Amino acid sequence: YRALKGMPLVVDNAGEATRDFIYVDDIVDGLLRCAIHGQAGEVYNLASGAETSIRELAIAINRITGNSAPIEFGPRRTWDRSGRRFGSTSKAAEVLKFRAQTTLPEGLSRTIDWTRNNLDRIEACIQRHAEAMALAEGRE
Repeated sequence: YRALKGMPLVVDNAGEATRDFIYVDDIVDGLLRCAIHGQAGEVYNLASGAETSIRELAIAINRITGNSAPIEFGPRRTWDRSGRRFGSTSKAAEVLKFRAQTTLPEGLSRTIDWTRNNLDRIEACIQRHAEAMALAEGRE
């Protein structure tokens, strides 16, 4: 949303943390495979297996949206000690025959397209939330 509006993306701790991003359609596929092929009580990582830094993610979002606003780097959150996170996909691949099909760029493009097509709905929700927060804080 912020990138589509030409606003800077705010990234904590220079965007050094990493995550394993996976598109929602792939998660749905993985959950269905868990229900059909998985064993009760077992744990399966439904992940892409690809480690992406938050900085890389912000750069990709700005590139895809054409956002020229610079990324703003905030301080490290005192409570956040998560650092690097990405999932091992070997068990899900072996047992569930699960492998994420959507690349990060494709998933971002689809998500950005959905956001672009639903800006009115998103902005109505933001406005409703802002009004509720103002009421809760006694500003109105």
